[in-house]
Amino acid sequence: MDPTENDRFRRESDVGPGRLPETFVTAFEVVVQDELFRVSERTQPDGGMSYDFAWLNGPAGGTYGFTLAPSSGQIAATELVAQASQFVAAFYGPGGIGETDFPDHIPAYRA
Repeated sequence: MDPTENDRFRRESDVGPGRLPETFVTAFEVVVQDELFRVSERTQPDGGMSYDFAWLNGPAGGTYGFTLAPSSGQIAATELVAQASQFVAAFYGPGGIGETDFPDHIPAYRA
């Protein structure tokens, strides 16, 4: 799924000490369907990359999210935006965990 024109991201370069652990290389925020995620790139102990998506305006007080760990290499920012979009669609879609696990959570586009 390609990011829609409503999706946007803001990249933060040179993430400094005290803002994120040293293992995080870069971070940016992405908005998909009015849902705000902070995406952080992290080096795993084995040298592989992973991407943590913190759902800042999501359920559970912004503590909910997901992680991607590709089998090799880095993932382009546009693909990370697409992954966040797919996550939101699955979360709110029919049979998604949003309606069962977080019934009181209101999607940002409806708030």
